[in-house]
Amino acid sequence: MGKELQSIRQELNDAEEKQITDEAVKLWLFDLRVLAYDMEDVLDEFAYELMRRKLMGAEVDEASTSMVRKFIPTCCTSFSPTHVVANVKMGSKIRGITSRLQDISARKAGLGLEKAQEELLPLGKGHHPLHL
Repeated sequence: MGKELQSIRQELNDAEEKQITDEAVKLWLFDLRVLAYDMEDVLDEFAYELMRRKLMGAEVDEASTSMVRKFIPTCCTSFSPTHVVANVKMGSKIRGITSRLQDISARKAGLGLEKAQEELLPLGKGHHPLHL
């Protein structure tokens, strides 16, 4: 995954330089940034929903006095239409983001962006390189 991240950084560096003179690259970078923010929002929403479900599951466990119910997994006892709706909405948002990501990726190919080399400086033995 480290090589992919470095490759993305190099292409973004090239795009940052080219956006000054190329309006299409500038628009592509803007769309990419908006998509990144939207992805972050979906991840935050997912984390919130996960935490909410855990808390709701804990409340159900505390309220339950049945010994048998305590042996049934939480996923089976906390099923509700609200969870189904949340799952459908989240799935829809993820599909939308995936579609936009594919569009942005396809547009990148037509912009002629290259992997601009970053200058790397070693920090010393056993340390990771510093990107400039």
